[in-house]
Amino acid sequence: MPDSSLVDAYARAVLSSALDRWVVGLETLRDGLRHDDAARGALADTSLPFEARHEAAEKLCGPESQTELMNLAHTLAERGHLDLLDDLIAHLRRLSRYGPEAVVALVTSAVPLDEETKGSITRRLTDEYGPRLAVEWKVDPAILGGLVIQVGDRLMDDSVATRLERLRRTLRGRE
Repeated sequence: MPDSSLVDAYARAVLSSALDRWVVGLETLRDGLRHDDAARGALADTSLPFEARHEAAEKLCGPESQTELMNLAHTLAERGHLDLLDDLIAHLRRLSRYGPEAVVALVTSAVPLDEETKGSITRRLTDEYGPRLAVEWKVDPAILGGLVIQVGDRLMDDSVATRLERLRRTLRGRE
Protein backbone atom coordinates (compact mmCIF):
# COMPACT_ATOMS: atom_id res chain seq x y z
CA MET A 1 0.00 0.00 0.00
CA PRO A 2 1.47 3.40 -0.98
CA ASP A 3 2.42 5.93 1.69
CA SER A 4 -0.41 8.48 1.41
CA SER A 5 1.65 11.26 2.98
CA LEU A 6 4.35 10.73 0.34
CA VAL A 7 1.76 10.75 -2.44
CA ASP A 8 0.26 13.91 -0.96
CA ALA A 9 3.69 15.60 -0.85
CA TYR A 10 4.34 14.79 -4.52
CA ALA A 11 0.87 15.93 -5.52
CA ARG A 12 1.32 19.24 -3.69
CA ALA A 13 4.70 19.76 -5.37
CA VAL A 14 3.17 19.16 -8.81
CA LEU A 15 0.26 21.49 -8.04
CA SER A 16 2.56 24.20 -6.72
CA SER A 17 4.80 23.96 -9.78
CA ALA A 18 1.81 24.19 -12.13
CA LEU A 19 0.42 27.18 -10.25
CA ASP A 20 3.83 28.87 -10.34
CA ARG A 21 3.95 28.48 -14.14
CA TRP A 22 0.49 30.04 -14.40
CA VAL A 23 1.57 32.95 -12.20
CA VAL A 24 4.63 33.60 -14.37
CA GLY A 25 2.52 33.48 -17.55
CA LEU A 26 -0.15 35.77 -16.12
CA GLU A 27 2.48 38.23 -14.88
CA THR A 28 3.96 38.32 -18.40
CA LEU A 29 0.48 39.00 -19.81
CA ARG A 30 -0.22 41.69 -17.20
CA ASP A 31 3.11 43.42 -17.78
CA GLY A 32 2.59 43.27 -21.54
CA LEU A 33 -0.85 44.84 -21.16
CA ARG A 34 0.65 47.69 -19.14
CA HIS A 35 3.36 48.45 -21.70
CA ASP A 36 1.81 47.71 -25.11
CA ASP A 37 -1.31 49.77 -25.75
CA ALA A 38 -1.69 48.54 -29.35
CA ALA A 39 -1.62 44.85 -28.40
CA ARG A 40 -3.94 45.48 -25.45
CA GLY A 41 -6.41 47.24 -27.73
CA ALA A 42 -6.23 44.48 -30.35
CA LEU A 43 -6.74 41.74 -27.76
CA ALA A 44 -9.80 43.48 -26.33
CA ASP A 45 -11.33 44.43 -29.72
CA THR A 46 -13.88 41.69 -30.41
CA SER A 47 -14.63 43.22 -33.83
CA LEU A 48 -11.18 42.12 -35.04
CA PRO A 49 -10.79 38.66 -36.56
CA PHE A 50 -9.66 35.94 -34.18
CA GLU A 51 -6.26 35.70 -35.90
CA ALA A 52 -5.48 39.37 -35.13
CA ARG A 53 -6.50 38.97 -31.49
CA HIS A 54 -4.52 35.73 -31.27
CA GLU A 55 -1.46 37.51 -32.63
CA ALA A 56 -1.91 40.23 -29.98
CA ALA A 57 -2.25 37.60 -27.24
CA GLU A 58 0.89 35.86 -28.48
CA LYS A 59 2.76 39.17 -28.47
CA LEU A 60 1.61 39.87 -24.89
CA CYS A 61 2.09 36.36 -23.50
CA GLY A 62 5.18 35.37 -25.47
CA PRO A 63 5.40 33.06 -28.49
CA GLU A 64 6.09 29.92 -26.42
CA SER A 65 3.14 30.41 -24.07
CA GLN A 66 0.83 27.60 -23.13
CA THR A 67 -2.36 27.25 -25.14
CA GLU A 68 -4.34 27.44 -21.90
CA LEU A 69 -2.79 30.82 -21.05
CA MET A 70 -3.63 32.17 -24.50
CA ASN A 71 -7.20 30.89 -24.14
CA LEU A 72 -7.52 32.56 -20.74
CA ALA A 73 -6.17 35.83 -22.18
CA HIS A 74 -8.84 35.70 -24.90
CA THR A 75 -11.59 34.87 -22.41
CA LEU A 76 -10.62 37.66 -20.01
CA ALA A 77 -10.43 40.16 -22.88
CA GLU A 78 -13.74 39.13 -24.47
CA ARG A 79 -15.56 39.38 -21.15
CA GLY A 80 -13.93 42.67 -20.17
CA HIS A 81 -12.15 41.08 -17.22
CA LEU A 82 -8.51 41.96 -17.93
CA ASP A 83 -8.66 44.21 -14.86
CA LEU A 84 -8.94 41.05 -12.72
CA LEU A 85 -5.38 39.92 -13.55
CA ASP A 86 -3.73 41.32 -10.40
CA ASP A 87 -6.34 39.68 -8.16
CA LEU A 88 -6.11 36.41 -10.10
CA ILE A 89 -2.32 36.38 -9.78
CA ALA A 90 -2.54 37.11 -6.04
CA HIS A 91 -5.09 34.33 -5.55
CA LEU A 92 -2.98 31.79 -7.45
CA ARG A 93 0.05 32.78 -5.38
CA ARG A 94 -1.96 32.13 -2.21
CA LEU A 95 -3.08 28.75 -3.50
CA SER A 96 0.50 27.85 -4.38
CA ARG A 97 1.87 29.02 -1.05
CA TYR A 98 -0.82 27.81 1.36
CA GLY A 99 -2.79 25.17 -0.54
CA PRO A 100 -6.46 25.09 -1.51
CA GLU A 101 -7.74 24.38 2.00
CA ALA A 102 -6.07 27.37 3.64
CA VAL A 103 -8.08 30.24 5.05
CA VAL A 104 -6.46 33.57 4.18
CA ALA A 105 -6.73 36.63 6.42
CA LEU A 106 -5.76 40.01 5.00
CA VAL A 107 -4.85 42.43 7.79
CA THR A 108 -4.63 46.10 6.80
CA SER A 109 -3.10 48.74 9.04
CA ALA A 110 -2.30 52.43 8.54
CA VAL A 111 1.37 51.91 9.43
CA PRO A 112 3.66 48.86 9.38
CA LEU A 113 3.12 46.65 12.43
CA ASP A 114 5.96 45.31 14.57
CA GLU A 115 6.52 41.56 14.83
CA GLU A 116 5.08 41.35 18.35
CA THR A 117 1.80 42.94 17.24
CA LYS A 118 1.66 40.72 14.14
CA GLY A 119 2.23 37.67 16.33
CA SER A 120 -0.57 38.66 18.70
CA ILE A 121 -3.01 39.26 15.84
CA THR A 122 -2.00 35.99 14.16
CA ARG A 123 -2.56 34.02 17.40
CA ARG A 124 -6.02 35.52 17.91
CA LEU A 125 -7.04 34.85 14.32
CA THR A 126 -5.64 31.31 14.45
CA ASP A 127 -7.63 30.65 17.64
CA GLU A 128 -10.79 31.70 15.80
CA TYR A 129 -10.16 30.26 12.32
CA GLY A 130 -7.90 27.29 12.98
CA PRO A 131 -4.37 26.20 12.13
CA ARG A 132 -4.82 26.41 8.35
CA LEU A 133 -4.97 30.20 8.57
CA ALA A 134 -2.51 32.17 6.45
CA VAL A 135 -2.12 35.85 7.32
CA GLU A 136 -1.12 38.49 4.79
CA TRP A 137 -0.23 42.05 5.78
CA LYS A 138 -0.99 45.29 3.96
CA VAL A 139 -0.30 48.93 4.80
CA ASP A 140 -2.87 51.54 3.72
CA PRO A 141 -2.46 55.02 5.26
CA ALA A 142 -5.99 55.92 4.10
CA ILE A 143 -7.52 53.98 7.01
CA LEU A 144 -5.80 56.50 9.37
CA GLY A 145 -5.44 54.00 12.24
CA GLY A 146 -6.91 50.82 13.65
CA LEU A 147 -7.21 47.64 11.60
CA VAL A 148 -9.27 46.18 8.79
CA ILE A 149 -9.27 42.38 8.78
CA GLN A 150 -10.82 40.34 5.99
CA VAL A 151 -11.12 36.58 6.29
CA GLY A 152 -12.96 35.12 3.33
CA ASP A 153 -16.24 37.03 2.99
CA ARG A 154 -16.11 38.32 6.58
CA LEU A 155 -14.90 41.90 7.02
CA MET A 156 -14.01 43.37 10.42
CA ASP A 157 -13.41 47.09 9.97
CA ASP A 158 -12.17 48.87 13.08
CA SER A 159 -10.34 51.60 11.20
CA VAL A 160 -10.32 55.22 12.31
CA ALA A 161 -11.60 56.23 8.87
CA THR A 162 -14.69 54.03 9.26
CA ARG A 163 -15.33 55.20 12.82
CA LEU A 164 -15.13 58.84 11.67
CA GLU A 165 -17.52 58.09 8.81
CA ARG A 166 -20.03 56.51 11.24
CA LEU A 167 -19.74 59.53 13.54
CA ARG A 168 -20.27 61.88 10.57
CA ARG A 169 -23.44 60.00 9.57
CA THR A 170 -24.71 60.03 13.15
CA LEU A 171 -24.16 63.76 13.49
CA ARG A 172 -25.72 64.41 10.08
CA GLY A 173 -28.80 62.45 11.18
CA ARG A 174 -29.29 64.81 14.15
CA GLU A 175 -29.36 67.95 12.00
